[in-house]
Amino acid sequence: MVAAFKAAVAYFAIVFAVGFALGTIHVLLLTPHVGEMGRVILELPVMFGSSRLIAQEAGPLVLRLRSHLRGSHWFASDSEKLIRGAASRALSVK
Repeated sequence: MVAAFKAAVAYFAIVFAVGFALGTIHVLLLTPHVGEMGRVILELPVMFGSSRLIAQEAGPLVLRLRSHLRGSHWFASDSEKLIRGAASRALSVK
């Protein structure tokens, strides 16, 4: 339980720092040239990729997690997809 909490806090801190740094750079350099929507379109893949990389590689290495706890699968199982889809549908506001 403590290891999971430490991992969650570390993941949040690293992703927040990356987003803050990229957000500052994007607002100062990209927004004047490509506009607000263009900035979001350019920033989104970078944030998804960096959060994925942090969750899969950097986080477990920093926290020295055991080898069987490292990484995650690129594709979720069908049941996980079904649960996520149902939760997303239930929580969506129309």
